[in-house]
Amino acid sequence: VGKIDDDQIQSVFHLREIDTVPGEPLSFLVYGVKDVHHVTHGTEITDHFVNEYRIRLVADRRSETNPDGLWIADYSEHPLDGERRDAILATNDQIGEDQ
Repeated sequence: VGKIDDDQIQSVFHLREIDTVPGEPLSFLVYGVKDVHHVTHGTEITDHFVNEYRIRLVADRRSETNPDGLWIADYSEHPLDGERRDAILATNDQIGEDQ
């Protein structure tokens, strides 16, 4: 574990949920928490940003530089609040649970 010095910032993204968008191929709603750690005047502060991310992919031909043939066509993010925010914060990460 590293040490954060004054005026430095570290962030970690926790994937909490991913769902397909019905009727929209290669479109996903992703819910996650970004923990941002920073030190100000010797005190470490952690902010939790809970967001919904909407991602639409587009298929292209596979190549050496893009072996899966997918590109991000659209991306947006929106902060969550209230009960939905609390539910996402209480959920475990989706990556690494079975490992």
